[in-house]
Amino acid sequence: MIEQFTNIHQEHAAELEDVLKGFNGSYQELVRLTVRFLSEYGADLDPLRVTEVDYGDYQGTLVYVVGAAGYQPFEHYTVKVAYGSCSGCDSLRAALYGDEDERASSLFALATHIIQGIKEI
Repeated sequence: MIEQFTNIHQEHAAELEDVLKGFNGSYQELVRLTVRFLSEYGADLDPLRVTEVDYGDYQGTLVYVVGAAGYQPFEHYTVKVAYGSCSGCDSLRAALYGDEDERASSLFALATHIIQGIKEI
């Protein structure tokens, strides 16, 4: 975990919950949204520089490489997200099919895991 990112998460948890309201997208969109949230509170990340690596099929691991902000950044970060083929084995699918309260709680948990999983490479 990167302390700056987890501190932003802790200090602005309510704002993250607001950002997640109405979300209905993919893992890549969730990672971009989470990176944008972090960057708005001072993290040196560029939400336009999120690249997805996906070698899976109906289940697997998505790897995201995130570039730092600025011209030709040297710093890059990575985060991994496991996914499944149905709402029973895929956290995002399950979150998107829950009622409003469950959905908000589940999306917040997913964004939290993304933030906690970001590592500098």
